[in-house]
Amino acid sequence: TGKDSTRSFVVDEGDAHWCRFRHKHFSTCLGEFPKLLQELIKANPQLASGMKGGGGSAKLADLGAAVRALPQFQEQQSRLSMHIDILEKLFESYKLQKFDTLCDIEQRIVNGADSKGRKAPFKEIYEDVKNIGKEIAVRVNDKLRLLALFYLCYRDKEFSGAGGMEKLDKLAQDCGFAGKDDPAIAAIPLLAPVATKGTGCNPPGTAPKNFKSPLVGTFYCHVRTLMEQAVGGSLDEQEFPYKSQGGATKLASALSALGGGGKSGGTSKSLRSALLSKSSKSTADSNTGASMDLGAGDIIPLNAKAPRVVVFVLGGATRGEMRAAYEVSRETGAEVLIGGTSLSIPSMFVSQLVALA
Repeated sequence: TGKDSTRSFVVDEGDAHWCRFRHKHFSTCLGEFPKLLQELIKANPQLASGMKGGGGSAKLADLGAAVRALPQFQEQQSRLSMHIDILEKLFESYKLQKFDTLCDIEQRIVNGADSKGRKAPFKEIYEDVKNIGKEIAVRVNDKLRLLALFYLCYRDKEFSGAGGMEKLDKLAQDCGFAGKDDPAIAAIPLLAPVATKGTGCNPPGTAPKNFKSPLVGTFYCHVRTLMEQAVGGSLDEQEFPYKSQGGATKLASALSALGGGGKSGGTSKSLRSALLSKSSKSTADSNTGASMDLGAGDIIPLNAKAPRVVVFVLGGATRGEMRAAYEVSRETGAEVLIGGTSLSIPSMFVSQLVALA
């Protein structure tokens, strides 16, 4: 008829694809969903072709079974197509707003190298930031976040001292801002005191030795490093004294000194540990004592011997950090929970940055 048609689907825990991919990186979904659709069509060739080519050779029983299965096949195909359509729309926006270029520059700023491991000198990054800042298609908020990231990662080097501030002011003007007269630009240096270089994370400009980024825009989440170290018991004892050997005793003593109660001697066993240990003894596999149910049959088995890790991010946790928690749980069998003062999103970051000025 020439008119646009619309479809309505409920995307929630009842949608197997949503449950499976909601914590996956965007680039992973782009590759996996077309494969799923091809697998569905391959598994139902007679339905996908509308029984074409079957002619009179098809048995009546087979035709009847195909007709009865047709509505279910159409539902599965429509749902997969709907997810693919969503991804296509997102990818169009991704390209239109130059996120591919932004991701590449951000990766080189943070890791000091591109996705292939090639070192990126400061002057090269500076020119790339200036050029992308002149792009009309790039949103103002994205330019501002890039400038803040660039400054923080090089604040002790090229952006240090009075000369560094002049360099930031000039770069901001090249990107279309009013320089230091812009409240958001003036607030960027105020972030420096809270941007620490903890030994539990990699300092700006370096990447983990064992990390290889497979995709442009796929960043190593530094909070994930802490999660993995907490699960493996290798957190730095100086920065995390209550997670070291005898940490429970230290924590109890500290709470007691503050009037918070707690026993200063020995270590206590949590109710969760006791229940998991009890359930694991009744099964042949200790990994089947408990699990995390993500919906639609997506189950993460938990190891009774693995610790529960609770991460609380002051200032807000990002969606990437949330994804890392699920990935570490799936890979290690440890229950990793993450929360924070808020869910940190780009627009919120910019508004909070302006409020500092």
